[in-house]
Amino acid sequence: GVSELYEDQLNEGQPILLMRSPLDDDRLELSDLVQRQIAEQIKMGISVRVIAPMTPGTPAKVLSKDKERLVERRIVPREVFPIPAQVAIYANKVALTSYEGVLMTTIIENTAIRQTFELIFEYMWAKSEPEHKKILESIEG
Repeated sequence: GVSELYEDQLNEGQPILLMRSPLDDDRLELSDLVQRQIAEQIKMGISVRVIAPMTPGTPAKVLSKDKERLVERRIVPREVFPIPAQVAIYANKVALTSYEGVLMTTIIENTAIRQTFELIFEYMWAKSEPEHKKILESIEG
């Protein structure tokens, strides 16, 4: 499912909005697939805005890799955003990937559903900025 999602995102070639699950770090079997996807997205100029819970690997990503990966990130406290499924919004689609238990991805192509998730994302993006700035200051300081 994840590889089909990644292929679809590349085929669409559109910017991606991502609400990241902290559980994706536990899926080591996806590591190579994820790295190949990132490389392809960079080649194609596909930008990603991500709302992500703080994880142990976050500081290195934020400080050194996001810009070259075409990623703009908002970091939120893990305790307030421990979502078990990841949400990707792109083109006219919403993809949900469950990282809890059996790995499962569902892609929905529907304008109203995409618009709803996009509005939720944009609201969270705006509201998370103050906390994100505090977290970045603690990382850099």
